[in-house]
Amino acid sequence: MVSIDMGLSLFPELYVRSEFQGEQNVHLLRVDGWPGSRTIGFFWRRGSVRSEHYRRLAVLGKAAAEGLFK
Repeated sequence: MVSIDMGLSLFPELYVRSEFQGEQNVHLLRVDGWPGSRTIGFFWRRGSVRSEHYRRLAVLGKAAAEGLFK
């Protein structure tokens, strides 16, 4: 995302894997021993008619994030 001035990504590792895995000019390196972490929250208005959609999105997001580190 940084390379195209887009700002942020909820799951930067997933983005990098999908967009840059086969690129010749980009080398992906894992930093071993770095205790990096991120807290991600999903928030919406209590009375939103899409509350159930947001709840499902939060569950899917959690599952995707947990799958990265297994």
